[in-house]
Amino acid sequence: MLEALAAAGDATVAAISYNCPDAAGELWIIKGGVKVATHKLPATPAFEGLAVANGRAYVTTRDGSMICFGRK
Repeated sequence: MLEALAAAGDATVAAISYNCPDAAGELWIIKGGVKVATHKLPATPAFEGLAVANGRAYVTTRDGSMICFGRK
């Protein structure tokens, strides 16, 4: 299920959850309509819990965590 969506330059970032106890969720990077990267999340993403800034994606999860993906 799509929990959150954000535009980031030429990419779209999506936070995805699954109705499966073995898969908490994923962060997808989409460019030109093609999924170019997938990152597993340690917990289910929160609804609308996604922000992008300065080359980073910030995901909040239903367990209260915040995860940052992107440049170091």
